[in-house]
Amino acid sequence: MDAIPASEGTSSKQLPSRLDCSRVEVAVTVNADTGNPRMAQLQLAKHQIRDLEIIRDLDSDLLRSATSRLDDLPAPPLQPDALFSAVKDAFGGDKDAAESVMRQCLSLNGLMRQSGIGPEAVIGAVREAIQRHSGWEPEELEKWELTEPVFRELLCLGAFRVAAKVIELSYEYANLYRKGRILTDIRPLFSNDASKIEAAVVSFTFRLRYDSLDASHELSIAMDDADVRELARQCDRALKKAGTARSCMESTAGIPTVITGATDDD
Repeated sequence: MDAIPASEGTSSKQLPSRLDCSRVEVAVTVNADTGNPRMAQLQLAKHQIRDLEIIRDLDSDLLRSATSRLDDLPAPPLQPDALFSAVKDAFGGDKDAAESVMRQCLSLNGLMRQSGIGPEAVIGAVREAIQRHSGWEPEELEKWELTEPVFRELLCLGAFRVAAKVIELSYEYANLYRKGRILTDIRPLFSNDASKIEAAVVSFTFRLRYDSLDASHELSIAMDDADVRELARQCDRALKKAGTARSCMESTAGIPTVITGATDDD
């Protein structure tokens, strides 16, 4: 069976840069005997192996305590920053541990959602990838085997499951916005003999950068004063509608609601 390499994903766009997670992509086939999905071998990237090393070397009591604290959260945090804060607190303020745990738990939960594979199969695939590609010593592999059951509990926590769903549903589109700028230009109008400037025109260009499944793209669109004002008005209206929708869902329906990419300060 061929090994499928891990690849960079864009599903975690709203996460702080320190928490950008790579989406682990693997081939999934169907067992002819049972009809259940099964996973091909996966290949972990170097930074993912480093995350697993940090998790492996955590104190076992701390790992269990953190798992218990996160499991006891009254409600799963919907904002990535809020989740990171909760994870960091659960690990006694250990920033490296919190980042590694959050990256891998979100990535692997995303994999389970995409593939329909359960946690046991995912944990088993990670174990096999570690054995093949990590270069760990036998005692380090044994230490991972001791850590693995608690890591599985972490992976299955509602906090990570819900956060992975939020990330996926927030950015599961064919095209993903990356950056937008409006350039303002002054274009001179020269006299017939080009000896002087008789007038000038101020114009606008909207530069849009976006990602699709195949590549990154850039698009330039000419705009005038009315276009820029209308775009600003539509942006203000969109933010107001988002706030209204969140308020309605939370106050009327009692459903915790998150606005894509928003922070607790927004």
